[in-house]
Amino acid sequence: MNAESRSYVRALMSAIIDGQNWGVGAAGAPGDLPVLKNGWLPGGVPQLWAVNSVGIVERAGHTLLVVVLTDGQPTRETGIALIEQVAATSVGALVRAP
Repeated sequence: MNAESRSYVRALMSAIIDGQNWGVGAAGAPGDLPVLKNGWLPGGVPQLWAVNSVGIVERAGHTLLVVVLTDGQPTRETGIALIEQVAATSVGALVRAP
């Protein structure tokens, strides 16, 4: 993608509506504008959730593309909590690595 296309995609991913300010953005620096998109879908028997988040995280001088995919979550909220924990832990470990 050229610079103009990347800028366009970043602008789209920064347009986050109320209620969707969750996900991999939890791994970013406090106060940073999230650049992400999230998705969720109930499915299966019993009704288990697939909850996903993809975004750009800026932390400690690093720009990272972070994707967390889940499946089989008992609730959407459980999936969100898991995504935020995995993203924060993974990015934290990466930016501290030598």
